[in-house]
Amino acid sequence: MAFRRILKYPDHGLLKVSEPVQDGEDVTVLVNDLIDTLKVATGVGLSAPQIGFYQRVIYVKTPEFSGEMINPEIVEAFDKETMSEGC
Repeated sequence: MAFRRILKYPDHGLLKVSEPVQDGEDVTVLVNDLIDTLKVATGVGLSAPQIGFYQRVIYVKTPEFSGEMINPEIVEAFDKETMSEGC
């Protein structure tokens, strides 16, 4: 477990396409690094590419939900919303 440097726009690493996590692949260390980094950085979510790991893993912590998402997919979308974003 470790705090990782967060890549911020316009870092070209954020443009890389992430690979899906394969069945049976252990991403425990990556998830723990996301949790540790999010604790230090304060926020509600962090994705693996933001800390330089190009796999489809996200960790989110809100009052309504806390946990990792492995290979998340957008299955439904509604109206667009404009807001300020941290990264």
